[in-house]
Amino acid sequence: MDWRAARGHRSVANAIGAVVPGDDHVSLRRPQRGHRRYDVADAYQLWWSTRGDPAQGSLLPSYVDLSERFFAEVLAHPVPVGLRAIELLRGSPLRLDMYTWLTYRMSYLRRRTQIPWEMLRYQFGSDRTTNRQGRWRFRRDFESHLARVLVLYPAARVEASDAGLVLLPSRSHVAARPRVGLVL
Repeated sequence: MDWRAARGHRSVANAIGAVVPGDDHVSLRRPQRGHRRYDVADAYQLWWSTRGDPAQGSLLPSYVDLSERFFAEVLAHPVPVGLRAIELLRGSPLRLDMYTWLTYRMSYLRRRTQIPWEMLRYQFGSDRTTNRQGRWRFRRDFESHLARVLVLYPAARVEASDAGLVLLPSRSHVAARPRVGLVL
């Protein structure tokens, strides 16, 4: 299994942690009061090959059966992403993650927020060592990828500081659509 297939499997096999607003303390290592976990998918099958013609379909269909709880969260808290941006960033999983994270944060952000570099390392899963040089390389690489994401989302007001990334309230990349009822 190549890295893209492995990442796809990890993405749907992951559990999501949600922090309830109002908690005074949040730990990255263990759940605290007000912390909930739930699965992204109840079942899935992903079939693809990186060898051969990418336009050729699979003999077996791929599917992801989202858990009810995750599906309800997606409907309650949608992330406004531009499909054109997703298409242009598809060659870089890190840039896709950064773009979706940034559009999500900007769609709900109401005040200046600083995210420490160490938290960004945890969030985006750096394989860099934790020594001074590894932290410097992470920041350099992160800022380089962020610059490319910001070409597609120039309205995002983001500043890099020595302490971390500063997010300033900005216009959402995609305007929110009025919600319509879901017919099942």
